[in-house]
Amino acid sequence: MLTPNDIKRIIEAEKEVFPTKDDFEDLRQDFSSLKTAVDNYSKSTSDLKSEVSILNHRVTELE
Repeated sequence: MLTPNDIKRIIEAEKEVFPTKDDFEDLRQDFSSLKTAVDNYSKSTSDLKSEVSILNHRVTELE
């Protein structure tokens, strides 16, 4: 049979092991920030690729 002390231990262990809804909200916000950063990086990479292509075309015309 479980003693009151055993029940307290189980409750404390549950708090340490299982994430709460707030923990998931923090992760969601972190993931959203990461997604925004990756999108911005992707856009800047795409812009740089376009610039390199234009410069390459100009150099080819000069030759």
